[in-house]
Amino acid sequence: AEGGIVFVATPRERNSREELSVSVREVGGGKEQATVFVRPEDDTAAVSRSVQDALGIAADSQQLIFASNVLRPTDTMASKRIGDGCTLQLVVGKRPGASATRQAMSPGGTWR
Repeated sequence: AEGGIVFVATPRERNSREELSVSVREVGGGKEQATVFVRPEDDTAAVSRSVQDALGIAADSQQLIFASNVLRPTDTMASKRIGDGCTLQLVVGKRPGASATRQAMSPGGTWR
């Protein structure tokens, strides 16, 4: 119809030059992957929340790995030398003391 409004969903882009583009890929047969934008001072807990927003995988059920090292929640991207274009491995499962849940998200990124 003429004069209609078209909405186009596009991936989130960098907000600033300080942000790093980091790929996250699920290991162990999973096919989940996403690109998240983080800052060098962000810790692993913040990255896990970004992955939760992107993939709907609860932050408390994620284990992130970089260069064969399991990242602790307090590790920052800078402290582990994670830079623009790096890839983190994602293991989904119950972390010690955490419940493993997968949240359903709508295509717009809001919780259902």
